[in-house]
Amino acid sequence: VMLGQVYYRQGRLDDAAAQFGKALGDPKSKNPEARLQLGIVYREKKDYPKSVEQLIRASQEFIGQGSRIADALTELGRSYEAQGDRTRADEAFRRALDTDPQAADAYFFYARFLGEDRRTREKSRIAAAKYLELEPRGDHAADAQALAR
Repeated sequence: VMLGQVYYRQGRLDDAAAQFGKALGDPKSKNPEARLQLGIVYREKKDYPKSVEQLIRASQEFIGQGSRIADALTELGRSYEAQGDRTRADEAFRRALDTDPQAADAYFFYARFLGEDRRTREKSRIAAAKYLELEPRGDHAADAQALAR
């Protein structure tokens, strides 16, 4: 999994997918972290059906780990959004926030998602403000400040 993450950071998506696939090679063992990362790689490669499949399975395999389930559901929402399925994306983001109300990244990506539609801009501002409350100096703070205005 760690080697796959290194390949991903280097932009070597095919190598990353191969490494995550190796980590998932034993059908008897569960490796939700590898599934989560593989789902992200598939989304980057614009293979949305495979991304969705891996992210759903990851969210199911992170048993009792609310924050990791929320991470998987947030990435699932991003995959649905990239695929153009706004209904399922909204549902995935909401489930992530219900699972872990402290999931800062879920608030940011949900705010960005909501900000794309004029009818949900106020909800976008609220979600962005919540992100900034949880992570005032987080990776997405500058973008969240723009959304919160």
